[in-house]
Amino acid sequence: MALMLYCIGADLGAMPSRRLAADETDAAHGATDAANGAIDAWDTPLQTVSAHGLTAWVGEIAEVAKDAQAALAFGRVIEALHQRMTLIPLRYGCLFTDTAALEAHLGAQQHHYRALLEALKGCVELSLRIPVATAEAGLDAGPDAGPDAGLDAGLRMDLGPARDQDSDEAAGAELRSGYSYLLERKRRLAAEQAAVRAAEALDQPLTGLVRRRDIESGWFAGQAMVSTHYLVPREQLQQVEAVLHAAALRGAAEIGSAPWLLSGPWPPYHFAALAELSPAGSTDHHV
Repeated sequence: MALMLYCIGADLGAMPSRRLAADETDAAHGATDAANGAIDAWDTPLQTVSAHGLTAWVGEIAEVAKDAQAALAFGRVIEALHQRMTLIPLRYGCLFTDTAALEAHLGAQQHHYRALLEALKGCVELSLRIPVATAEAGLDAGPDAGPDAGLDAGLRMDLGPARDQDSDEAAGAELRSGYSYLLERKRRLAAEQAAVRAAEALDQPLTGLVRRRDIESGWFAGQAMVSTHYLVPREQLQQVEAVLHAAALRGAAEIGSAPWLLSGPWPPYHFAALAELSPAGSTDHHV
């Protein structure tokens, strides 16, 4: 059977500089117990593989289940572990052929994983998603407007000599379609830039409260979004949530977008993925 890798953490028992405190031992056992409690009855309980000062949580599987429920169950296990300790969450579908392959990977990447654990230490992730409008108020042309109506100077083109009345109507329709496409592209770009500026404006009130932030544009749940991800120390979580909630309430009206979406706290998937390595000796499946 292959080993499904869930997450990687520090091996508390491998620290030679001091004895393992009783509360740390309890935390390590409690985390594994909590994770096993999050596993559905038909799944294999977690095992730990410790090597090179790191601990990997794995489960034996015969094949990767390619459905949403399996991916959600995978996430619940990581969440249960992350509530107890700092972890590097892995993507669903990261497999190793056997324990030896996993131990070799931990050895090869031990410095990378230790640095990443230090960067993620004591943190959770919050995400603020700002919908990008497909059109802006006031730019739509009326139903009786000509093909140039609503286009500003930046989108107007030289059409060349005027066509005769009996010129090809299909060519005219294609030209108007091209104008519409360019206008929509401009609207989308302006809306995306407004969303990015709104996200960047939150840097000042969040100064000293978040450890890192990353802004990206893309699609989420079928909607164009500007997503801002925050790496937040647990002790600052309530303050950061208050700032983001207030921003979400007023921000949509300010830039004319749909309601903003705040999600989390989660394990820091985004920030782990930014530094993610392709594990040597592993096979990577995606659902």
